[in-house]
Amino acid sequence: MPERFADPELDLNRARVFSALVEAGSFVRAAKILRQPKSRVSRNLAALEEQLGVQLIYRTTRRFQLTEAGRLFYEGIHDHLIALDSAAREVGRFSTEISGRIRIGAPEDFGTLVVTELVDEFADQHRNVKFDLHFSNRMVNLVEEGIDLTIRIGRMPDESVKARRVGTMRFWLVASPKFLHRCPNMEDPGQIEKVPFIKFTGSGGTQPIALFSSNGRIELNPDPAIQGNNFFAIRHLTLHGHGLAIMPEFLCREPIQRGELVHVLKEWGPQPEPIHVVVPAQREPTLAVRTLSQFVARRLSEQFA
Repeated sequence: MPERFADPELDLNRARVFSALVEAGSFVRAAKILRQPKSRVSRNLAALEEQLGVQLIYRTTRRFQLTEAGRLFYEGIHDHLIALDSAAREVGRFSTEISGRIRIGAPEDFGTLVVTELVDEFADQHRNVKFDLHFSNRMVNLVEEGIDLTIRIGRMPDESVKARRVGTMRFWLVASPKFLHRCPNMEDPGQIEKVPFIKFTGSGGTQPIALFSSNGRIELNPDPAIQGNNFFAIRHLTLHGHGLAIMPEFLCREPIQRGELVHVLKEWGPQPEPIHVVVPAQREPTLAVRTLSQFVARRLSEQFA
């Protein structure tokens, strides 16, 4: 077989025309199958033969016949063209079908209580989507760790991501009825420095606590009776009366409704933090990721508007 068969500049469209011509058995039928004029089919064949430097087909007025070179070339490209078409269809499926695996990130507490519920609902609607859940309180690099979509609460760092703000996270001062029985009259935020306090140390753990109200801003430096970097642990200890705590609204809303916690000093609280749905800017998201991103943004907007 001539070396030019392996020419990297080989025009695949011309090869497809030749393959269709061989399988159709005539220029007329090939033109109908390819939906192009017979003259274009003939020109493509002539250009291919010129590129390869060999004659592929003997032409007559009524029929054609493959040359030996044409037969070898057809046998060499046939399976490859089928495999190429199959690969193109398989890849194209991702642009039209909601399927594939999505790696989702979120803060540990928010992911466990909120994002898991969203995944549950989305998975029921899209059975061909698979999920990897990566919940962590540390700031992850989406590209390096292969995260397709994450939820971030707070100020967005300066990095190459696409972020969509979908809501606001509020934080409440809460205590159990048991604790308030021991430490009544929680009417002044300054009392926080005088009672047992349970402090979250996930970020800025050594910094003063800043509280805001319509009356202004106050900074406090309580000496924590207990401190830790996990809100689930803080909620558990607060429920059991070990101290006053500041917790995200979504973590304490239901215990408050059940009477297990009390929202104290309601006019005071930390600065609310923005909630973002974030995807990497360096790569184009699949249809599944785009669909999930829109779904999550809509649901979080409903919950945290």
